[in-house]
Amino acid sequence: MPTPNFWIVRSEEELNRHRDDFTYRVIIKPLLSHQFENKYNAKHFRAENGHEVDEAFGKVLRDGIEVIVVERIPGRDDQLCSYYTYIDERGEPQFHYTKRMVRRFPAGMGMGVCQQTAKDLPEVQELSLKLFNSTGVKRLLNTEYIRDRRDGKLKLIECNGRFTGVNRLLIESGLNINLHVYNRLTGGPPVPLDDYRDGPMFWDPTGDLSAYLVRRKNGELTLFTWLGTLKLPIVLPVFQWDDPVPSLIDSGRFLGRVVNKIGKVVGLTGRPKLGPRKT
Repeated sequence: MPTPNFWIVRSEEELNRHRDDFTYRVIIKPLLSHQFENKYNAKHFRAENGHEVDEAFGKVLRDGIEVIVVERIPGRDDQLCSYYTYIDERGEPQFHYTKRMVRRFPAGMGMGVCQQTAKDLPEVQELSLKLFNSTGVKRLLNTEYIRDRRDGKLKLIECNGRFTGVNRLLIESGLNINLHVYNRLTGGPPVPLDDYRDGPMFWDPTGDLSAYLVRRKNGELTLFTWLGTLKLPIVLPVFQWDDPVPSLIDSGRFLGRVVNKIGKVVGLTGRPKLGPRKT
């Protein structure tokens, strides 16, 4: 499988042994993501050179967090693409589905805030089935690739054996994988997964607005260009007319973050809290 170069580094000795092998830029990536994110509020560290590798590795080594050094594949966010399927007990894929990324936030490392169902990615399907057939794993599966601008090849950067955050995009495209998995577990009737619609778009309005504002500031995107990338039908991450409560909760959290940021700007946060009333 075409993948980024990577090096397992557990000590300063191993770091020095691999130092001349690193192909910059690299990512200092945790083996256990939740530990890293809880400690640093980040998914990984980036390093442009040996000095930055030493600085990042010294930090994680002191904190006892295991990492690997991974080559960062150069390519725009819109060069990311994914494949989904369900491999049954006979090793047969029950459906094929592909999508492409439009934007992430933050760019180059964040969550996908605008993604679109796309049928014109046969290479992604071919590579993924090659991987799954070689491992023999049987379940709901997802792979993600980025096209390396240096050699034009797709490089595998992620593989998941679970539902993902864009699950509704598959459903709205015509693949009810939720019901498919549920019926397999409970003995229900088979769910037809023969075909899906090309073009539905998953859109996170708040995340994509942030992505647009940063790109506009950097001169990468205009308002009309940004709006021109949004295509109907649009699938929202949470909102549904027949089940609005999760969306209301999510909106409340977003407004809370906005109010907190405004408070920091005007100096209303960071003050000592009042203690309990004494009687």
